[in-house]
Amino acid sequence: MKDFLQHQIPAETNQALQAELSKIPLDLENITEEKLRQLGQVIQQQLPEEILQSFKQLTKPHGLPFLVIHNLPIDDKLGKPPTDGKRPQHKTTDISEKILLAISAASGLLPLAYQQEKGVLVQEITPVPGKERSLSNEGSISLGYHTDESILKRCYRPEFLFLLGLINDSNTPTYIAELNKAFAELSPCHQHLLQQPLFRVELPESFKVWNGKVIQSELRPLVTENHNGELEIAANLYAVKSITKEAKTAVDALSNVLPYVSQAITLQRGDMLLFDNSKCLHGRAAISQAGDRWLQRLFCRRSLMDIRRVTDCYNGFVFDIKFLVLE
Repeated sequence: MKDFLQHQIPAETNQALQAELSKIPLDLENITEEKLRQLGQVIQQQLPEEILQSFKQLTKPHGLPFLVIHNLPIDDKLGKPPTDGKRPQHKTTDISEKILLAISAASGLLPLAYQQEKGVLVQEITPVPGKERSLSNEGSISLGYHTDESILKRCYRPEFLFLLGLINDSNTPTYIAELNKAFAELSPCHQHLLQQPLFRVELPESFKVWNGKVIQSELRPLVTENHNGELEIAANLYAVKSITKEAKTAVDALSNVLPYVSQAITLQRGDMLLFDNSKCLHGRAAISQAGDRWLQRLFCRRSLMDIRRVTDCYNGFVFDIKFLVLE
Protein backbone atom coordinates (compact mmCIF):
# COMPACT_ATOMS: atom_id res chain seq x y z
CA MET A 1 0.00 0.00 0.00
CA LYS A 2 1.28 3.45 -0.95
CA ASP A 3 1.08 5.11 2.46
CA PHE A 4 2.96 8.37 1.87
CA LEU A 5 2.46 11.85 0.48
CA GLN A 6 2.47 12.17 -3.30
CA HIS A 7 1.80 15.15 -5.56
CA GLN A 8 1.00 15.13 -9.28
CA ILE A 9 2.17 18.17 -11.23
CA PRO A 10 -0.59 19.27 -13.66
CA ALA A 11 0.35 19.13 -17.36
CA GLU A 12 0.04 22.89 -17.77
CA THR A 13 2.32 23.49 -14.77
CA ASN A 14 4.86 21.06 -16.20
CA GLN A 15 4.92 23.03 -19.45
CA ALA A 16 5.16 26.38 -17.66
CA LEU A 17 8.04 25.17 -15.50
CA GLN A 18 9.96 23.93 -18.52
CA ALA A 19 9.40 27.19 -20.38
CA GLU A 20 10.51 29.39 -17.47
CA LEU A 21 13.52 27.26 -16.53
CA SER A 22 14.66 27.25 -20.16
CA LYS A 23 15.01 31.04 -20.00
CA ILE A 24 17.62 30.90 -17.22
CA PRO A 25 21.19 30.26 -18.45
CA LEU A 26 23.10 27.89 -16.19
CA ASP A 27 26.77 26.95 -15.95
CA LEU A 28 26.70 23.65 -14.07
CA GLU A 29 30.38 24.02 -13.16
CA ASN A 30 29.90 27.47 -11.67
CA ILE A 31 26.69 27.56 -9.65
CA THR A 32 26.13 30.75 -7.67
CA GLU A 33 23.71 31.60 -4.88
CA GLU A 34 22.14 34.22 -7.13
CA LYS A 35 21.48 31.61 -9.81
CA LEU A 36 19.94 29.30 -7.20
CA ARG A 37 17.71 32.15 -6.07
CA GLN A 38 16.49 32.70 -9.64
CA LEU A 39 15.72 29.03 -10.09
CA GLY A 40 13.93 28.87 -6.75
CA GLN A 41 11.72 31.79 -7.74
CA VAL A 42 10.41 29.84 -10.72
CA ILE A 43 9.28 27.05 -8.40
CA GLN A 44 7.71 29.51 -5.96
CA GLN A 45 5.80 31.18 -8.78
CA GLN A 46 4.67 28.11 -10.70
CA LEU A 47 3.95 25.30 -8.23
CA PRO A 48 0.65 25.07 -6.34
CA GLU A 49 0.76 26.26 -2.73
CA GLU A 50 -0.06 22.76 -1.52
CA ILE A 51 3.21 21.45 -2.92
CA LEU A 52 5.22 24.39 -1.62
CA GLN A 53 3.84 23.67 1.84
CA SER A 54 4.97 20.05 1.53
CA PHE A 55 8.53 21.25 0.94
CA LYS A 56 8.30 23.19 4.20
CA GLN A 57 6.94 20.12 5.97
CA LEU A 58 9.92 18.10 4.77
CA THR A 59 12.49 20.51 6.19
CA LYS A 60 10.83 21.50 9.48
CA PRO A 61 11.35 19.64 12.81
CA HIS A 62 8.99 16.68 13.25
CA GLY A 63 7.98 17.10 9.61
CA LEU A 64 7.59 14.72 6.70
CA PRO A 65 10.27 12.03 6.41
CA PHE A 66 9.81 11.87 2.62
CA LEU A 67 7.49 12.67 -0.26
CA VAL A 68 7.19 11.97 -3.98
CA ILE A 69 6.37 14.38 -6.81
CA HIS A 70 5.20 13.12 -10.20
CA ASN A 71 5.30 14.68 -13.68
CA LEU A 72 8.12 17.16 -13.24
CA PRO A 73 9.59 18.48 -16.50
CA ILE A 74 12.52 16.54 -17.98
CA ASP A 75 14.65 17.32 -21.03
CA ASP A 76 12.94 16.39 -24.29
CA LYS A 77 16.01 14.52 -25.56
CA LEU A 78 18.00 12.50 -23.03
CA GLY A 79 19.76 9.88 -25.12
CA LYS A 80 21.23 6.78 -23.52
CA PRO A 81 22.42 6.79 -19.87
CA PRO A 82 26.13 7.50 -19.39
CA THR A 83 28.47 4.53 -19.02
CA ASP A 84 31.12 6.28 -16.92
CA GLY A 85 28.99 7.80 -14.15
CA LYS A 86 29.45 11.31 -15.56
CA ARG A 87 27.06 13.70 -17.26
CA PRO A 88 27.06 12.64 -20.91
CA GLN A 89 28.07 15.12 -23.59
CA HIS A 90 25.00 14.17 -25.62
CA LYS A 91 22.77 15.66 -22.89
CA THR A 92 22.81 19.16 -24.33
CA THR A 93 19.98 20.67 -22.26
CA ASP A 94 19.72 21.06 -18.50
CA ILE A 95 16.06 21.00 -17.49
CA SER A 96 16.48 18.07 -15.08
CA GLU A 97 19.46 19.70 -13.36
CA LYS A 98 17.57 22.96 -13.07
CA ILE A 99 14.50 21.30 -11.56
CA LEU A 100 16.62 19.64 -8.85
CA LEU A 101 18.46 22.86 -7.99
CA ALA A 102 15.28 24.93 -8.21
CA ILE A 103 13.31 22.74 -5.80
CA SER A 104 16.21 22.73 -3.33
CA ALA A 105 16.32 26.53 -3.43
CA ALA A 106 12.55 26.83 -3.08
CA SER A 107 12.78 24.55 -0.04
CA GLY A 108 15.27 26.86 1.66
CA LEU A 109 18.13 24.39 1.16
CA LEU A 110 21.63 24.63 -0.27
CA PRO A 111 23.17 21.99 -2.56
CA LEU A 112 26.50 20.34 -1.81
CA ALA A 113 28.80 17.65 -3.15
CA TYR A 114 32.18 16.11 -2.33
CA GLN A 115 35.19 16.22 -4.63
CA GLN A 116 35.97 12.54 -4.11
CA GLU A 117 32.47 11.34 -5.01
CA LYS A 118 31.66 12.50 -8.53
CA GLY A 119 32.65 16.08 -7.62
CA VAL A 120 29.58 17.73 -9.17
CA LEU A 121 26.35 18.94 -7.64
CA VAL A 122 23.89 17.04 -9.82
CA GLN A 123 25.12 13.45 -9.95
CA GLU A 124 24.34 10.69 -12.42
CA ILE A 125 23.07 7.49 -10.79
CA THR A 126 23.31 4.66 -13.27
CA PRO A 127 25.20 1.36 -13.53
CA VAL A 128 28.80 1.59 -14.77
CA PRO A 129 30.10 -1.35 -16.82
CA GLY A 130 32.75 -3.26 -14.88
CA LYS A 131 31.33 -2.15 -11.52
CA GLU A 132 28.22 -4.33 -11.50
CA ARG A 133 29.18 -5.90 -8.14
CA SER A 134 30.00 -2.58 -6.47
CA LEU A 135 27.96 -1.73 -3.39
CA SER A 136 27.49 1.82 -4.60
CA ASN A 137 25.39 3.95 -6.93
CA GLU A 138 27.53 2.64 -9.82
CA GLY A 139 26.64 -1.02 -9.21
CA SER A 140 23.71 -3.04 -10.46
CA ILE A 141 23.40 -5.61 -7.65
CA SER A 142 20.88 -4.90 -4.92
CA LEU A 143 21.99 -2.17 -2.53
CA GLY A 144 21.04 -2.59 1.11
CA TYR A 145 19.48 -0.03 3.41
CA HIS A 146 21.73 2.91 4.24
CA THR A 147 21.99 6.62 4.78
CA ASP A 148 24.36 8.59 2.58
CA GLU A 149 27.81 9.72 3.81
CA SER A 150 27.15 8.13 7.20
CA ILE A 151 30.85 8.17 8.14
CA LEU A 152 30.71 11.97 8.45
CA LYS A 153 29.59 13.89 11.51
CA ARG A 154 26.03 15.12 11.32
CA CYS A 155 27.03 18.72 10.57
CA TYR A 156 28.93 17.59 7.45
CA ARG A 157 26.49 15.03 6.04
CA PRO A 158 23.73 15.76 3.52
CA GLU A 159 20.54 16.43 5.47
CA PHE A 160 18.29 15.77 2.49
CA LEU A 161 18.50 13.78 -0.73
CA PHE A 162 16.57 14.36 -3.94
CA LEU A 163 16.38 11.56 -6.52
CA LEU A 164 14.93 12.38 -9.94
CA GLY A 165 13.93 9.73 -12.45
CA LEU A 166 15.11 10.19 -16.04
CA ILE A 167 14.90 6.63 -17.42
CA ASN A 168 13.76 3.47 -15.66
CA ASP A 169 12.97 0.92 -18.34
CA SER A 170 14.09 -1.78 -15.91
CA ASN A 171 11.35 -0.69 -13.45
CA THR A 172 13.85 -0.95 -10.60
CA PRO A 173 12.35 0.25 -7.31
CA THR A 174 14.02 2.44 -4.74
CA TYR A 175 13.19 1.34 -1.19
CA ILE A 176 12.60 3.97 1.47
CA ALA A 177 11.99 3.17 5.15
CA GLU A 178 11.22 5.52 8.02
CA LEU A 179 13.47 5.05 11.04
CA ASN A 180 10.66 5.74 13.50
CA LYS A 181 8.49 2.95 12.14
CA ALA A 182 11.35 0.44 12.12
CA PHE A 183 12.62 1.40 15.56
CA ALA A 184 9.16 0.96 17.08
CA GLU A 185 9.19 -2.69 15.95
CA LEU A 186 12.41 -3.52 17.82
CA SER A 187 12.72 -4.91 21.32
CA PRO A 188 13.77 -2.50 24.09
CA CYS A 189 17.09 -4.36 24.29
CA HIS A 190 17.85 -3.84 20.60
CA GLN A 191 16.72 -0.22 20.79
CA HIS A 192 19.13 0.36 23.67
CA LEU A 193 22.06 -1.33 21.94
CA LEU A 194 21.65 0.71 18.75
CA GLN A 195 21.99 3.88 20.83
CA GLN A 196 25.32 2.84 22.36
CA PRO A 197 28.83 3.54 20.92
CA LEU A 198 29.31 -0.03 19.72
CA PHE A 199 29.64 0.52 15.97
CA ARG A 200 31.94 1.75 13.25
CA VAL A 201 30.77 2.82 9.77
CA GLU A 202 32.92 2.81 6.65
CA LEU A 203 33.62 5.31 3.92
CA PRO A 204 31.50 4.23 0.91
CA GLU A 205 33.04 2.41 -2.05
CA SER A 206 32.02 5.28 -4.32
CA PHE A 207 34.54 7.64 -2.71
CA LYS A 208 37.92 7.83 -4.46
CA VAL A 209 40.24 8.80 -1.60
CA TRP A 210 43.54 7.63 -0.08
CA ASN A 211 44.18 5.10 -2.87
CA GLY A 212 41.17 2.97 -1.98
CA LYS A 213 42.03 2.45 1.69
CA VAL A 214 39.13 1.31 3.88
CA ILE A 215 38.38 4.12 6.31
CA GLN A 216 36.24 3.56 9.41
CA SER A 217 34.65 5.95 11.84
CA GLU A 218 35.28 6.19 15.56
CA LEU A 219 33.04 4.04 17.76
CA ARG A 220 29.60 5.59 17.78
CA PRO A 221 25.91 4.80 18.21
CA LEU A 222 23.91 4.18 15.05
CA VAL A 223 20.74 5.78 16.39
CA THR A 224 20.78 9.11 18.22
CA GLU A 225 18.30 11.73 19.35
CA ASN A 226 18.65 15.28 18.01
CA HIS A 227 18.00 18.52 19.88
CA ASN A 228 14.34 18.40 18.80
CA GLY A 229 13.87 14.97 20.35
CA GLU A 230 13.73 13.17 16.99
CA LEU A 231 15.44 9.85 16.35
CA GLU A 232 18.14 9.91 13.67
CA ILE A 233 20.35 7.28 12.10
CA ALA A 234 23.67 7.34 10.23
CA ALA A 235 24.60 3.91 8.88
CA ASN A 236 25.16 1.79 5.81
CA LEU A 237 23.80 -1.39 7.37
CA TYR A 238 25.60 -3.69 4.94
CA ALA A 239 29.00 -2.33 6.08
CA VAL A 240 28.56 -1.61 9.79
CA LYS A 241 31.20 -3.08 12.10
CA SER A 242 29.76 -4.13 15.47
CA ILE A 243 32.21 -4.67 18.34
CA THR A 244 30.05 -7.15 20.27
CA LYS A 245 27.82 -10.04 19.27
CA GLU A 246 24.91 -8.37 21.02
CA ALA A 247 25.42 -5.20 18.99
CA LYS A 248 25.42 -7.21 15.78
CA THR A 249 22.14 -8.87 16.72
CA ALA A 250 20.63 -5.38 17.11
CA VAL A 251 21.83 -4.39 13.62
CA ASP A 252 20.46 -7.64 12.22
CA ALA A 253 17.12 -7.04 13.93
CA LEU A 254 16.89 -3.57 12.39
CA SER A 255 17.87 -4.90 8.96
CA ASN A 256 15.24 -7.63 9.20
CA VAL A 257 12.39 -5.27 10.06
CA LEU A 258 13.14 -2.60 7.45
CA PRO A 259 11.57 -4.44 4.47
CA TYR A 260 8.28 -4.66 6.38
CA VAL A 261 8.02 -0.91 6.97
CA SER A 262 9.51 0.31 3.69
CA GLN A 263 7.87 1.61 0.54
CA ALA A 264 8.95 0.52 -2.93
CA ILE A 265 9.01 3.55 -5.22
CA THR A 266 9.73 3.06 -8.91
CA LEU A 267 11.00 6.42 -10.10
CA GLN A 268 9.95 6.88 -13.70
CA ARG A 269 10.62 9.86 -15.94
CA GLY A 270 9.73 13.07 -14.07
CA ASP A 271 9.26 11.42 -10.66
CA MET A 272 11.22 12.86 -7.73
CA LEU A 273 11.76 11.31 -4.29
CA LEU A 274 12.70 13.83 -1.59
CA PHE A 275 13.71 12.52 1.82
CA ASP A 276 15.42 13.28 5.10
CA ASN A 277 18.79 11.49 5.15
CA SER A 278 18.74 11.09 8.95
CA LYS A 279 15.13 9.95 9.38
CA CYS A 280 15.01 7.49 6.48
CA LEU A 281 17.10 4.64 5.18
CA HIS A 282 17.01 3.79 1.50
CA GLY A 283 18.15 1.01 -0.78
CA ARG A 284 17.71 -0.34 -4.28
CA ALA A 285 16.67 -3.59 -5.89
CA ALA A 286 19.01 -5.27 -8.33
CA ILE A 287 18.92 -3.61 -11.75
CA SER A 288 18.03 -6.09 -14.45
CA GLN A 289 19.62 -6.05 -17.89
CA ALA A 290 16.17 -5.84 -19.43
CA GLY A 291 16.28 -2.04 -19.54
CA ASP A 292 18.19 1.10 -18.65
CA ARG A 293 18.00 2.98 -15.37
CA TRP A 294 19.19 6.57 -14.99
CA LEU A 295 18.47 8.82 -12.04
CA GLN A 296 20.00 12.10 -10.96
CA ARG A 297 20.79 12.92 -7.34
CA LEU A 298 21.23 16.08 -5.33
CA PHE A 299 22.53 16.42 -1.75
CA CYS A 300 21.20 19.35 0.32
CA ARG A 301 21.64 21.00 3.70
CA ARG A 302 19.99 23.87 5.52
CA SER A 303 23.40 25.47 6.11
CA LEU A 304 26.94 24.89 4.82
CA MET A 305 28.75 27.07 7.34
CA ASP A 306 30.27 24.21 9.36
CA ILE A 307 31.56 22.58 6.18
CA ARG A 308 32.92 25.88 4.84
CA ARG A 309 34.73 26.55 8.12
CA VAL A 310 36.47 23.17 8.27
CA THR A 311 37.39 23.03 4.58
CA ASP A 312 38.20 26.77 4.40
CA CYS A 313 36.10 26.86 1.25
CA TYR A 314 33.79 29.86 1.16
CA ASN A 315 32.98 29.81 -2.55
CA GLY A 316 31.15 27.11 -4.46
CA PHE A 317 29.36 24.03 -3.21
CA VAL A 318 31.82 21.15 -3.78
CA PHE A 319 34.03 20.23 -0.83
CA ASP A 320 37.09 18.09 -0.06
CA ILE A 321 35.80 15.22 2.07
CA LYS A 322 39.27 14.44 3.47
CA PHE A 323 39.00 17.42 5.79
CA LEU A 324 35.55 16.27 6.94
CA VAL A 325 36.38 12.60 7.51
CA LEU A 326 39.35 13.48 9.71
CA GLU A 327 37.56 16.18 11.68
